[in-house]
Amino acid sequence: MPRYRIDSSTTVFDLSFRPPLPGFGFRIGPVTGEVEATFVDGAPDLGAPLEGEFSAVVDQLLLGPRVVERTVRRVIGHHGEIRTKGRVTACRAHSERGYELDLELGMPWGRYTLPSRGEVTMTGERHIRVSGRTEVHPRHVGVPIPRVLPVPVTIANYDLVLTPW
Repeated sequence: MPRYRIDSSTTVFDLSFRPPLPGFGFRIGPVTGEVEATFVDGAPDLGAPLEGEFSAVVDQLLLGPRVVERTVRRVIGHHGEIRTKGRVTACRAHSERGYELDLELGMPWGRYTLPSRGEVTMTGERHIRVSGRTEVHPRHVGVPIPRVLPVPVTIANYDLVLTPW
């Protein structure tokens, strides 16, 4: 099966909160990994196995009010960064170029499965662009936000370029 690597120099993750939260933020460092997939005319062949793994570092955590900072740090520890690994566990077509997939995300404190949705396109002769969106509720990844606070949803928009190995 053809193998592709994530081109970390062109990969972009754009993170935002809904509702917007002043004082909150973080950065996702280089994303690395590889995917094994069969593509036909720029679309993944979902009749064939599709597997992928990636890793990333989340750092520069800004957690807003002290009560939230203490609560979140109790779960994630007092690290300046969070190393995370993930893999694609299922992929389904929802249009000619669109997909829905399940991401299994491994955090230092647990494993979580998150739904994602996006599109696949060819860029150039052999490169493949995978773009999409994942909405993450903090409680879905084991972060206990106090009930008295509005619960932010993190919107992760991603744009990956896969290059053949």
